[in-house]
Amino acid sequence: MHQNNRRKRYAHLAGSFPYEDEATAMRKSMDFLGHSLRSLPNGEIGMVSERPKHGNRFEWAEWVVTKLKESGALEIAKHAGVRGKQGLWPDLRRASSHKLLVKPEDLHRYLDFGLSESFAASYQVFRRLRTQHKWNVKFQVGIPGPLAIATFSLGIMEGIRYRRIFEDRLVYECNEIFKIARDDVVFQLEIPLELGFLLKAPMIFRPAVREWAVNNIVSLVRRLDERAIIGIHLCLRYVTNAVIRNVKPLVKFTNEIVRQWPKSRTLHYVHMPLAMAGTRPATGRGFYEGLRKLRLPHESRFIAGFVDEGLTENEHTRILAIIEGSLKRSVDVSSSCGLGRGSREAADDLLVTIANLVR
Repeated sequence: MHQNNRRKRYAHLAGSFPYEDEATAMRKSMDFLGHSLRSLPNGEIGMVSERPKHGNRFEWAEWVVTKLKESGALEIAKHAGVRGKQGLWPDLRRASSHKLLVKPEDLHRYLDFGLSESFAASYQVFRRLRTQHKWNVKFQVGIPGPLAIATFSLGIMEGIRYRRIFEDRLVYECNEIFKIARDDVVFQLEIPLELGFLLKAPMIFRPAVREWAVNNIVSLVRRLDERAIIGIHLCLRYVTNAVIRNVKPLVKFTNEIVRQWPKSRTLHYVHMPLAMAGTRPATGRGFYEGLRKLRLPHESRFIAGFVDEGLTENEHTRILAIIEGSLKRSVDVSSSCGLGRGSREAADDLLVTIANLVR
């Protein structure tokens, strides 16, 4: 890392919000965070109904699986044994399992991630809000990693085997979005399964798993339009039965991404979640010591995902100081993941906290 690299802090929003619609999510984000945002997600809400009451874009894995079932490509082999408090699958292990009803080579005809549709529904609203506020902010599109979508649809073994089919569709949808928005869009690649497999692997196998997982990530990156702006979100949403005792595994994973990243492209940012789902970020210095070994390029932003409703103002300030002291550079500030699984009041409070930290 570069010594004494102090620059303006920015805010970052990982994706989802618990608000009633995407226009509200974007407006509130702009109202609270203003010029401190570099990119703005639409809130990942979509159409709200009785089921799902949080919006049909709130849970991207279930949305894709539902579309595949409606198309006749899948049928349920085993219903989810457990659902979270919001009626969603809590993790891969407890998700529904499915049976493929079409030939694998024909699966591409049934795939639709809905990214283009979601983009079209909210991009014009975003542009109007940006014009009203007169702020220089780009539109952020969260991309679910193809391994995650394939695995939730087909199971672990078949998901790994046919991951490329899902990647093909994802590349197509992203490049269609890029044709419209070009450098006005930021693609945030979210990789919960790649990271999850690594954290669950025995230590002796981790180097090989890490290299394989990152190779899958970079395979997608290489196929997106070479002018596309791409950031990485190291998502811990579906990581279960693994405990992160410090940042070392996340740092090693990020360093492997940097090592394999195409030389012709810029890695615009890495958003690193600093707490597991349902746990508070650590406040002790030891947890963050491994950040000293992070090898992020100078031009790549580091987004620290540590803002949490369970922390006090002093704890937030302390953690930020520890992170920046370890990295010897200013960092951007975010929560560990999207805010959609909390209450609207909690989301408001966290936006205020982020705004105060980046002043």
